[in-house]
Amino acid sequence: MTTYFEVVGISSKDGSRLQNVTDQEKIRTIPVEIKRQISPLNDLITVYQLYKVLKKEKPFIVHSLTPKAGLLGMIASKLAGVPNRLHTFTGLIFPTKQGFIKQILIATDKILCYCATEIYPEGQGIKNDLINYKITSKPLKIIGNGNVNGININHFNPENFGLDFILNLKKSLIFLKKIMFLFLLVDWLKIKV
Repeated sequence: MTTYFEVVGISSKDGSRLQNVTDQEKIRTIPVEIKRQISPLNDLITVYQLYKVLKKEKPFIVHSLTPKAGLLGMIASKLAGVPNRLHTFTGLIFPTKQGFIKQILIATDKILCYCATEIYPEGQGIKNDLINYKITSKPLKIIGNGNVNGININHFNPENFGLDFILNLKKSLIFLKKIMFLFLLVDWLKIKV
């Protein structure tokens, strides 16, 4: 729980994995079974279960990420009257499919977008596909420069490395005749090398 908001996670993962999320993120979690495969009857049951949870919890925001949870979660959220329904597309399945299954997947993404109030494609490629396939006419907002995963800045904390390691790494990289990509967090990285 944060100072200002209570965050509640709903997931189909139950047992120790969901408990790990509860412990690690310090949030309350609620298990609702969501089957990965397409199963109209099970999916209707899941929408109803999600609807019941959302009516009870009365959230101000629901945010979904994955295709199946996004579809079912956005439908249930709209039915439950959640005012802010956000979905982040971290990938699209339909561009790699053909025929009838492609048309079904496009239709489900259209339903998802219809039910969402805000839509966030992970990057420009996904945004372009959502526009080109006419999935939605709603504004599409890419967060930052894209990629929702972010980074663990502690992994790059200079205090985790000795000065000898840093100096040797610098020496070994300067003379490489290869293309190097460097991600630098200037505000956090305070090393004089």
